[in-house]
Amino acid sequence: MSGPGPVRPWGEIFFDFPGHFPFSTPVAAPVDDDRRLGPRDGIGLRVFFARRGVGDDGHRHIPSALARGVDALVVDADWPGSAAVPTLRVADVREFWSLVWSRWHGNPDGRLAVHAVTGTNGKTTFVWALQHLLGPESCGRLSTVDPCEDPFGAGPVPPTTPSAPAVHGALAAAVAAGKDHFALEISSHALDQKRLWGLRLASATFTNLGHDHLDYHGTVEEYFDAKCRLFDGRGGPVPEICSVGGTTPQGRRLRELLLAKKIPVQSFGTDDGCDWQLLQWKPDGDGMDLCLRAGGEIRALRLSLLGEWNALNLLAALAIAARHRPLDQLCERLRSFSPPPGRMERLCLPGGALALIDYAHTPDALRAALECLRRHFPRGRIILVFGCGGERDRQKRPAMAAVAEEFSDFSIVTNDNPRGESPDAIAAEICSGFCKNFHRTVLDRRAAIALGIRLARRLGRDGILLVAGKGHEHGMEMGGKIFPFQDRRCLEDGGAHG
Repeated sequence: MSGPGPVRPWGEIFFDFPGHFPFSTPVAAPVDDDRRLGPRDGIGLRVFFARRGVGDDGHRHIPSALARGVDALVVDADWPGSAAVPTLRVADVREFWSLVWSRWHGNPDGRLAVHAVTGTNGKTTFVWALQHLLGPESCGRLSTVDPCEDPFGAGPVPPTTPSAPAVHGALAAAVAAGKDHFALEISSHALDQKRLWGLRLASATFTNLGHDHLDYHGTVEEYFDAKCRLFDGRGGPVPEICSVGGTTPQGRRLRELLLAKKIPVQSFGTDDGCDWQLLQWKPDGDGMDLCLRAGGEIRALRLSLLGEWNALNLLAALAIAARHRPLDQLCERLRSFSPPPGRMERLCLPGGALALIDYAHTPDALRAALECLRRHFPRGRIILVFGCGGERDRQKRPAMAAVAEEFSDFSIVTNDNPRGESPDAIAAEICSGFCKNFHRTVLDRRAAIALGIRLARRLGRDGILLVAGKGHEHGMEMGGKIFPFQDRRCLEDGGAHG
């Protein structure tokens, strides 16, 4: 984690509470986990944040933190207890935790134009495209596929949006490197948990909303409401500009909500009313031709990417980048953009067949990927390898099968991070969505990919293998452990290795 040092003066971090310690008193890095409180090293005051989490409440760990010798507590205002150490009562510890880490790193979100994106699909491509358009020398990036040192990580697999210490540390590193923009993904989980509450944004973009994360949010309405917090002021300051995908019902609804609150908003999409409009999309086996209405001007582009949704992701990035760079320069840069790892990533198989790796793990994303292949390769025969994650939204499992059956020629159901669930039970729930017998279950993902390769190669140049669900990931989470596994390596080795 990058940062300005092991201690900061009390007054720089806790100026809201001037009477508890002198402003010059050194303070050690804040802690929200009593297990991280080791022996006192004498460097600075130790402050424990009793932060509420998804499955736990930090207030329960106050006695342990006190026994380990903390010098001050930060608690929610409604905490009924008391302690012999200075106790800072705040409206919501989760919100204050994020603000404190911004201060710890010198408020980097005030020295960068921070561009955030949320949505079910397209976030990673948007972030990579925006950095490409603004220039990596000028724009930092934090996305699902980027490694990020997260000292307060929530588990063995890094989340889409890391913790406040990690994100503000990454912003500070970008400032130190001389960058003036930063693009990052913000998930619905992070918004609901106020993980980056108070973050100052130059722009916030909404791509779309699909069927996902209902294991966490419960309903689509709650899922949508969590996304809205990035835009409407409930997550901190209102962004300088909101940019909304205006082609979907949820996007139109969000735009109307923002307009009603007089929040600046622009739209992008295929509808005639969109400020940035995709007028025409012509796919072929090598890429696509686009016609855009961008910033009031008509532009034609040839890109090597696949998929209409990718055209919309790039249009979304263009709509934000054009606020900072000339449109001519941006359109020229767009021609050389390559997708992130695991996003419709192409590999040629022996004999002329084509393999693609994509992160599609929701019904909407899988439908978009398969429809894309049908449009780009109208003669192709599509072999699909996919699964569903364990301990996640179970409702989408049969829906994924229904999509697979409608748009692929043959499906192979396999493991995709079963976690603590039975792989057989997950596969059975998926297969309940099939009506026909054009599928097979092969739980070993290596064997499933090897079978997919054999089937695609038999079809020659008409063979198309889509391996969906894991995309860029380098591990398989199963039974509380993560085993090394990578779809790309497995494809390159003919299924022999993961």
